[in-house]
Amino acid sequence: MRRNVLAGILWFMSILPFALPDMGRAAADTDTSSVHVALFLERGLTDEGYTNALIAGLERARRELGIRYRIVVADQDTEEAEFLRTARGDHDLVLVPTSHLHSLLRNNAGNFPKVRFGAIDGVVKAPNVLSADFAEAEAAFLAGAAAAMFTTASGISGVNPDRVIGWVGVTDTWEARNVLTGFMQGARLIDPQVRVEAIFTGARGTPEEGRQAALGLYNQGADVVAGGESVTGQGVLQAAREKGRYAIGLDVDQDGVMPGHVLTSRLKALDTVVFRMVKAVTDGSFKGGETLTMNIANNGVGITDMRTMKQTLGNKFPKEIPERLNDLAYELKRGGIKAGSPPRKGLCRCL
Repeated sequence: MRRNVLAGILWFMSILPFALPDMGRAAADTDTSSVHVALFLERGLTDEGYTNALIAGLERARRELGIRYRIVVADQDTEEAEFLRTARGDHDLVLVPTSHLHSLLRNNAGNFPKVRFGAIDGVVKAPNVLSADFAEAEAAFLAGAAAAMFTTASGISGVNPDRVIGWVGVTDTWEARNVLTGFMQGARLIDPQVRVEAIFTGARGTPEEGRQAALGLYNQGADVVAGGESVTGQGVLQAAREKGRYAIGLDVDQDGVMPGHVLTSRLKALDTVVFRMVKAVTDGSFKGGETLTMNIANNGVGITDMRTMKQTLGNKFPKEIPERLNDLAYELKRGGIKAGSPPRKGLCRCL
């Protein structure tokens, strides 16, 4: 039932030009809370799972905190105008996910000092912005380790003798390379001979670009390909099914999207972050300029338990994979393993 409600919201988003009306108004009418939240999205650049997770956090806030919310969806050529319109609106909090939209926030947050913003999936340093940064390299580390163990397994359809796994990114930035580095570190800890092939589609990317890039990697011998960003992730999953190979989902549990073709999924607690940001407004604890760090230790990131793949493969599923991943996750939590690239010196991630 819950999935159907969210799917309906997404369908309406696809046909409306600017924004959805306030959600949860009936609940707010009987509640003393008057907190009004806007979720600002870019049309076509966040997949259904990513968007559903954000909305799930808002729905929880509506039920538990009595807030109202609206969803604003902007086309590429109207993004800045719609962002300014939203910032000028009667909102107590404007949530801005994805790194692309953060450029709008960096350029304009200072013009609206009394508006509180939430930057999700990145850091925007400003007195009125609360950021949430996910330690994606940690989840990628575990995913890379899982892929390396899987590509060396025997007796599994679609797994060839070559030790090759792949990665499909979009923009070749330090942030993207940081996550890719985590993936490579995890793979090479398991087997230094594993080859990791990476492709960056460039610009904003599309699911079809992700599909084509993944097909190219499978043709190069990759057994498992991971999507680097949600915009191309669905295309990677489609390519895995077409080629009879395997993929790694991202952001949310996508193991059941292409059953039997998704080894595991990298997870981000997007719904939790949304709820925490809204709650900070309702209880008066909102502090701009701070960052919520979401990592393995606080369950902010992780990977799935591969239950779907275990059911698909039965006795052929390599039983050592979950055991080894549990050990690696423990080391990440205690700081015994550092995933990702060293921090850049002299870089100010600020407004």
